[in-house]
Amino acid sequence: MKRCLLVLSTLCLILNLPAAAHAQAVTIPGTIIFGAWWDSNHDGVVLADTDLHSLFRLGTGPDGALHTTPITQQDAQVPLVRSDGVVSFFVDRSGLLHNLSRLVSREKLIDSAYTPDGGRLIILTQAQGLPNRSISLVDARTGLLIQFTGANVDDTSLSLSPDGTRVLFTQSFFGVNRLYLLDTRTGGVFPLTDGTARISSPRWSPNGASIAYVRQVDTNRNGYDASDPRTLWITDVNGVNQRVISPPGAVDAGTPVWSPDSFHIAFLHRTDNDANGRITQPDSLQLAVADLTTGVVNIVAAGLDFPTVLWNPSGTRLAFRAVTTDTNGDGFISMDDVPILWVMQANDAVALPLTGGANQVVGGAVAWSPDGNRLAYTVAVRDDNADGRITQLDSTQVYMISVEAGVTRPTSPLIDGPRVGALAWSPDGTALALVVQTSISLGTLLRADVSNASLAPLTDNTLLVDSATGLYWVR
Repeated sequence: MKRCLLVLSTLCLILNLPAAAHAQAVTIPGTIIFGAWWDSNHDGVVLADTDLHSLFRLGTGPDGALHTTPITQQDAQVPLVRSDGVVSFFVDRSGLLHNLSRLVSREKLIDSAYTPDGGRLIILTQAQGLPNRSISLVDARTGLLIQFTGANVDDTSLSLSPDGTRVLFTQSFFGVNRLYLLDTRTGGVFPLTDGTARISSPRWSPNGASIAYVRQVDTNRNGYDASDPRTLWITDVNGVNQRVISPPGAVDAGTPVWSPDSFHIAFLHRTDNDANGRITQPDSLQLAVADLTTGVVNIVAAGLDFPTVLWNPSGTRLAFRAVTTDTNGDGFISMDDVPILWVMQANDAVALPLTGGANQVVGGAVAWSPDGNRLAYTVAVRDDNADGRITQLDSTQVYMISVEAGVTRPTSPLIDGPRVGALAWSPDGTALALVVQTSISLGTLLRADVSNASLAPLTDNTLLVDSATGLYWVR
C-alpha cells in the first residue's frame, strides 16, 4: 500500500534528483501526453490493480509552473493524438473507441488515422466473432460515425492517403485479395488490381504519388497457402505502371516501410536459397532497403526477428532492432539471443551495430530527434533483479548518438539509472521525456536535458505513469 509513496524519494536518491516539492519549478516546451493510474477510489494510495488508468496532459501554465490535467478520468488505455497535440478520441482496455464524452464504436478498433486537418478519424474495426473488418469515418467534433464498407475488409491496418481523401484496403473474392481505393469524400470504391494475384499490406508513399503492396502468387494452383511466394510491388495511384521491387530470386516480402522522403522502402525479404520457388525454412529472413530512384535493393541484415524498423524524419537514416547475432555463444542464432540495434544511411549496403553481446540488451525505447540528426535508445547492461540474465526488466542506460558527421558508436551513456520504459523527444530537440520504473514503481515521468544529462521529475506520487500507453511530446 505504501509503495507508491516511496517512488519519488527513491528516484531522487538513485538519480540525485531535486525533491518533489521543487518539481513544479521545472518548465517544458510543448505538452507531454501520457497514461497513468490515479487514486480513483480515493483511498489515499495509487495502485494499478484497484484504480483507474486514464490519460493526462502535462505542460507549462501561464504562471510558469508545470500543470498536469486529465484528458479523461474514465478508463482509457491509448490516446489517439492529432498532429497538433489534441486528443479527440481514445481507446479503452477492451479496444473500443470513445470521444471525450461517449462511446463511439462498439467494435474493436484495429487501426486509425486522422485526416491532415484533424477533423475526421478514419477507423478500421472488427466486430466480435467476425473474421474480417470494416472501414468507417468519424467526425472529430460530433463523434458521428459513417460506415463505408461491410465487414469484408482483409487488411489489419489502415493506409490513408497523405491528403486524407483516400483509403487503401484489400477485399477477398473467392480466396483472392484485390486492392481497392476508397474515396472518403464520395464513398466511391475503385479496384486497382485485377485478381490475378493476392494483394496485402498496401501503403501510400508519404508524397502521395505511389502505392507499395505485397503480391502473392498461387504457384502450385491449389489455393493460396503460407508457402506461396510473395514479392514487393509498387504502382501509380491509379493502378497503372505496376512493377516489382523485390530483387530476382525473392520468395517473400513483408509490409513496406516508406522513408519520409518517398525515395526508399525498407521491407522484410527472403531469397529462394533452395531454388524451389516457395517459402521454406532455408530461405532466411533478411531486411532489405530499396532505392526507388536507382532500382538497387540492398540486403542490409539477416536475422530471426525485426521488431523495430524506424526511419529518421528526413529519410536519410534507418535504425532497426533485430535478433541477428549469436549473442549467447551456443553456435546458432535463436530467439534466446538478445536483439541488436543497428543504424545506417539510406543507401548503405551494411549497417553499423550500436549494441552487441549478451551483456547489452537493447530496449524497445528507440526514437529519432525531430531534426533526424540524433538517435536516443535504451540498453540494459546489469542483472539488477538477480534472475541470472540481463533482460529489458533490468535497469537501463540511455544512449544518444549524433549522425550529422557520420556515426560513432558511443562509449558512455547519457543517463545511467533505473529502467526506462518509454522515451520521447521534446519538439525543439533539447530534452527527453522518460518513463522510469523501479522495483517499487510502475513509472514516474522525468525530463532529461540532452546537453548535460540533468534530470528533473515531472510527476509525483499521485500518479503511476504507464510506459505501455505510449509517450507523446507535442508542440
